[in-house]
Parts: sequence; structure tokens; C-alpha cells
Amino acid sequence: MKIDTTKVSYEATWEEYKDGIKVKIRPYPASMGAIAVDNGVIELTNMEQFKIFDHCATAWEGITGSDDNPLPCTNEVKKAIFDFELEPELVRFAISKGLEKRRQREAALGN
Repeated sequence: MKIDTTKVSYEATWEEYKDGIKVKIRPYPASMGAIAVDNGVIELTNMEQFKIFDHCATAWEGITGSDDNPLPCTNEVKKAIFDFELEPELVRFAISKGLEKRRQREAALGN
């Protein structure tokens, strides 16, 4: 049996978010999640959504804090953004891109 691991990568790549904001996204590996599918629809708990957001968004450019300084892409900052819905579109973007990257890699392997 041959297994080609050269087509898969956990590496993050820069993705254009909006208004010149870029987010560095890595794929969300199947080994990290407990994703349920119900009638073809993925159902994610809030805990799972945050886990995916936190894992997949590794860096960003163009996001600043109220003091106009760059906002660090840390677990604590991402938790505040998620918990208080400060930028729900950013959360959805990171989650969808992270899951999409995994699906693309699965498709490249013929799965």
C-alpha cells in the first residue's frame, strides 16, 4: 500500500478577509474535532466553533484595537471576539476557510 503524504499540509496560508484585512488560516484536522453531520448539515456546538476558530486563525493583518495598535492574534483575544460576538463575520470566515482547506486536501487525496 502506498500513502502519499506530500499532498497534505498543516501549514497556514494568508487569505483575504475584507477591506484589506488578511487572516492566516490553517486547515482544521479531523483528529481535533467532534463534528456531527445531520442530514448533510454540519452541526457545531459553540465550544467546537471556538476550538476551530482558535486553531485555524493563526495570525491577522489590518485588525487593530481601540488604541489603533495592531491587535494580537492570541487565544485570549480570539476568545473575547468569539464570546462577545465582536466580529462574528471574522469567526465564520476562519471556521469556513479552515474546514474548506481540510476538504480540499481530502479531495486532493481522492477521499
